[in-house]
Amino acid sequence: MARVLTKFGFRRLFTIEERAGITAAAASDVVLKTIMDDLAFSDEVDLDDPATIEGVNYLVAGGLITAERAAAILATPAPAALEPVINYTVTVKAQADITLQNKWGAVERPWGYEVRADFRNEATGEVINEVITFPAVPTDAEVNTKITEIINRLRTNG
Repeated sequence: MARVLTKFGFRRLFTIEERAGITAAAASDVVLKTIMDDLAFSDEVDLDDPATIEGVNYLVAGGLITAERAAAILATPAPAALEPVINYTVTVKAQADITLQNKWGAVERPWGYEVRADFRNEATGEVINEVITFPAVPTDAEVNTKITEIINRLRTNG
């Protein structure tokens, strides 16, 4: 199974101190700046991609992380191994013009949990995908509250 993470998910594999050190070092290291630019321009990070491995190893060579940390980062399991599906009962009744089409369970991330939901604008047919984040496993009530907030925002702001 592919070990592909969001850019944010990849960054969160590093401690705040490591991220700060990498950011500071990139200001004076053109190779590190290039690695960071490549990350910024990517859609996602494949932990098995040779460029990712090379970039992480460059951090070790520069003394920004230890070899042990690099090994731990590069050994991160596939997201599916981190994704226990929790079935939420959604009781939110959407307004006629915005409807909840699909919602799937919580995905554990290094920083907490995310729940994804698709909403449909009935007037235009547009499907809007939203990522809802929580610091811990959310309850049905927390998910319902966030879904209601998103529906209200979509109705107001489109």
